[in-house]
Amino acid sequence: ARGVEIGASAAPTRSLTLTSAYTYTNAKESTPLAAGVLRTYIVPDHQFSVAATQRISPRLTLVFDLLASSDYLAPIYDPVTYLSRAYRFAGIAKAQLGASYRLPLRETQALRLFVKSDNLFNQTYFESGYRTPGITAQGGMQYEF
Repeated sequence: ARGVEIGASAAPTRSLTLTSAYTYTNAKESTPLAAGVLRTYIVPDHQFSVAATQRISPRLTLVFDLLASSDYLAPIYDPVTYLSRAYRFAGIAKAQLGASYRLPLRETQALRLFVKSDNLFNQTYFESGYRTPGITAQGGMQYEF
C-alpha cells in the first residue's frame, strides 16, 4: 500500500477548533483476491474528514464532524460456487453532532452528560457488506473522579 495523508488544525477563535484530514491510499495485492481483483478489500482510495468543536462555555461543548470516502471493495461469499467475489460498495458521507455538559461536583469530581446523533443525513451505506442503521441517537452520563 502506498498513499499520502494530510491533516490540518486551526483555532480561529479561543472557543472554536477546526480539524480536517485527507487520505489517499493506493492499496494493491500482489496476487488477486478474486478473479482479476488486485485492489485491497475494505480500503477506500480517498477519505476525508472535518470536525468542528465549539466550547460554548467552560461546561458546554458542541461537536460536529463529517466523514466522507470513495467506494471500496468487499468480499461476498457465493454459496453456490464456494468462492468469494468482490462487490463494490458506494462510499459514505456520514455526519455526527454531539453535545456535552460537565457539571462539577467537587474539586476532583464531575458529572458529564452527553448526547450524540449519528448519520445525520440518514444515508444508507454498508460496512464490510452489512447495512448500517439510519439516523441514530444516544446519550448518557459519565462520572469523573
